[in-house]
Amino acid sequence: MGKKVIGAVGKNASGKDTVLDILAKHYGVPLISMGDIVRDIARGKGIEPTRENLNEISRSHFEKHGPDYFIKMVIDRIDASGAPFTVVAGIRTYLDAKNLRDRYGRDFLLIHVVVLDDSVRMRRALGRGTLRDPKTMEELHEHDAREERIFGIEKAATLATSTIANDSGLAELEEKIERWVAENLPEIAGESE
Repeated sequence: MGKKVIGAVGKNASGKDTVLDILAKHYGVPLISMGDIVRDIARGKGIEPTRENLNEISRSHFEKHGPDYFIKMVIDRIDASGAPFTVVAGIRTYLDAKNLRDRYGRDFLLIHVVVLDDSVRMRRALGRGTLRDPKTMEELHEHDAREERIFGIEKAATLATSTIANDSGLAELEEKIERWVAENLPEIAGESE
């Protein structure tokens, strides 16, 4: 068995990070975050970590170092680790997903996290209360459009191996993830903490 790499893709406040956090915490799988890499760059430059600023840092690094700059850093970290499973947060682009698919083949599992009701995403964004999150439905849609232009999230989602709908609460999401793990990662299914 090769290294299994699990990622998630979806719109802002769809629950991607929640899905990955549950996998990491409940099953003891290490997590690598591309967003943390970008936030570290912002912190090092004294830039406020708003969504717009983080998107701009991503864009400028893509321009300067190539569009696969961050995902190559992540792949290096995965390959250097001795972990048989790794969760990757922050997959946004088709190139991110394709690089992981090319490197890990069928051992790369990409979950498309979807929320059909934008008001659910809006409540979640407001509940997080971070600087980077939208404060109105109009801002949410503007963020969606901007991130789609920059990252092409929907194209990345075409490489998903499964979809999890996340319109309900945390308990239902945890049940869905438990079923997903049983179907896709039976080797860790009984290891939930």
